[in-house]
Amino acid sequence: IDDPDEYSQYWFSKYFFMVFWGFLVGVNIAIAVREALWEWTIKSSALVGDLITECHVLDTWAAFLALVMFRFFFVEMHVKDIVILLHPWKMVQPFAATKIENARSYIVGFPDEYTFRVENRAGQQLGLPVQLLTKLLLLFYKGYLFYYSLSGHRWPLLASSMASAGSTVWVLI
Repeated sequence: IDDPDEYSQYWFSKYFFMVFWGFLVGVNIAIAVREALWEWTIKSSALVGDLITECHVLDTWAAFLALVMFRFFFVEMHVKDIVILLHPWKMVQPFAATKIENARSYIVGFPDEYTFRVENRAGQQLGLPVQLLTKLLLLFYKGYLFYYSLSGHRWPLLASSMASAGSTVWVLI
């Protein structure tokens, strides 16, 4: 059974962490909305036509919210735009499709590996540093709690910190 006085030493740090973490998550959401609005404006224009906007308001909002979530979680472009990439009538990049034994396969060409990587992770230059800062804040706070913890809750906190450390390293890669 936990002692209520045991956590009283963290009064300031827990509120500081909650406010700062909430602020960083809010900044991440604002960046995701900004990037999604930018992408929505381009893809729904009459010149591009990749998004259809003449539908019910709820459908439009659901599609925009999905685009915001894709931006927030940094979903790769090849997952998000697979229908656009594999459309047979586009004429902007090398493309091949075949059907062998009732299985379809597609090949999409890029000039080089670096062009592929840049196009696959477009729009991360704003959101990635804020997400890294959020993960570092979480990791440092867990380390702070681990170091100053007086009880036997250190091992679960250490395991949780290892997961946060792995997540932070994954953002850096």
